[in-house]
Amino acid sequence: MFRSMVGRSLMKLGKEVLRGLTIACAVVSLASASVGSATTSPSVAEQEISHLLEFVERSGCSFIRNGKEHSSVEAREHMAMKYDHLRKRITTAEEFIERVASGSSLTGRSYRVACSDRAPESSAIWLERELERLRRVDSDAALGVSP
Repeated sequence: MFRSMVGRSLMKLGKEVLRGLTIACAVVSLASASVGSATTSPSVAEQEISHLLEFVERSGCSFIRNGKEHSSVEAREHMAMKYDHLRKRITTAEEFIERVASGSSLTGRSYRVACSDRAPESSAIWLERELERLRRVDSDAALGVSP
């Protein structure tokens, strides 16, 4: 009799442990799935930064860095290299502009942009304006408003 009571208690305990393990496995599986999807899908900040880099390259403007003029392609390459180096410390497009695209980390000199249709200006102001335009267009698109 004692043996059968112990046996039933162990079976009951085993079922509870198995149920707990099943729930734990489900939680771990869901957590892994959400982490996996987060790493495969670029964040909004990454999408905005990618847009800004493409905007720089397509602009055809000259970029003045430490007193020397560079093409838009060279500017994009330089900014992409700096971003790759600082990527883990940059979480927003604003931080990208501030830490990567607005000035030299070595000399402290601000970057300038010279486009044919306007006077040279700070790259930070130029990129902030484009980021604002991008967000406005994305917001309008989400609301179904034509630009």
